[in-house]
Amino acid sequence: MMNAVAQDPDNSEEKKGRAPEIQRAELASRLVDVLSLPAGQMNENERAFTADILDQLFDHVPLKVKIDISTRLSRVLAPPALLLRRMLLEQIEVATPLLKELKEITDVQLIEVAGVSVAHRQVIARRLKLNEAVIDSLLSYPDIEVVLHLLQRPDVRIGERRLDELVAMTEENYVLREPLLTRRELTPRHGFTMFWWLDRPARRKVLSRFAMDRSVLQDALKNLYCEVFPDPEPDPVTKGVLKLCDRRHRARGPNGETVSLEVVQKTFTNAFANPTPELCMAVGFMAGVSSETAKRILFDRGGEPFAVMCKSAGMSRSDFSDLLVRARLIRDPESRGPEVSEQDCEYLLGIFDMMARDYSRTALRYWDWRRGIQLDPLGD
Repeated sequence: MMNAVAQDPDNSEEKKGRAPEIQRAELASRLVDVLSLPAGQMNENERAFTADILDQLFDHVPLKVKIDISTRLSRVLAPPALLLRRMLLEQIEVATPLLKELKEITDVQLIEVAGVSVAHRQVIARRLKLNEAVIDSLLSYPDIEVVLHLLQRPDVRIGERRLDELVAMTEENYVLREPLLTRRELTPRHGFTMFWWLDRPARRKVLSRFAMDRSVLQDALKNLYCEVFPDPEPDPVTKGVLKLCDRRHRARGPNGETVSLEVVQKTFTNAFANPTPELCMAVGFMAGVSSETAKRILFDRGGEPFAVMCKSAGMSRSDFSDLLVRARLIRDPESRGPEVSEQDCEYLLGIFDMMARDYSRTALRYWDWRRGIQLDPLGD
């Protein structure tokens, strides 16, 4: 015996070194056994006392034992709150079994756990049921993978404030655009805001999805038109809303004079081909929008807003088709406006055709009414 020990001294030391670890693992297992008992077999004080012991023991057991404790307690109907919080805030390998399997985790706990790491947020985002407060918390972090997953879940609801933030994010984050456009929470305000930085298929989707008939709104407001518009000093706020909702449109010059459709078409053609500050201002007057909005439309590379504006101005399809052909012929090679091919002309005619005139006026006036950060491509 003496010789055997002398020949293998490290073996004896190894066994001594493992003994506390084995004992602690066994102790943890027994404590979990107690916590797993049905509620009627122990009182709440004993249960809380056991959880307190296990919580303190957590600092003295290896990761493998922690994962085992978490896995076993994920099957317990209601693990003690102290211990549950401790395990949820542990590294992701420990928290995952509980986050995946345990239904009885409060929203407050989930929101706190969301702050631990992106890995925790990714697991939380895949839980079966998430309410708006938890979703709002998850979306407050810049984790594109988490955001994408939530956008692709039709069963979750995104709050208005976060939706506004996501719309703003789509200007730089291309991957968010398509999933966000499918969300049921999206309103015309969001769609018309995103419109300016979307690609062609997405722009068509916006124009199609948010098509509207304002007849009910117009009928509700019709008595105010007679009162406000003849007033030499009308309330600008009221007049602005009435103008937004008005079904009529008459092209006007800088002094309010009526302009013929022939002059409108000629002005729009020249402006689309070779936009200048003067032509942008003239188009704004005739279209009934600010010169900033007209400028943004005329310099837009896709051309869809221009098709909307021409439809709003009262042009026929043939007038618009002639305009596109003429603009291509007279465009200066140095023009800073959009260059339009024959294929582009066909596409823009399709945009023109898909919109009712009243809806085109809604979109145009809405862009003008809610314009925020203005583009100034002319640099003046």
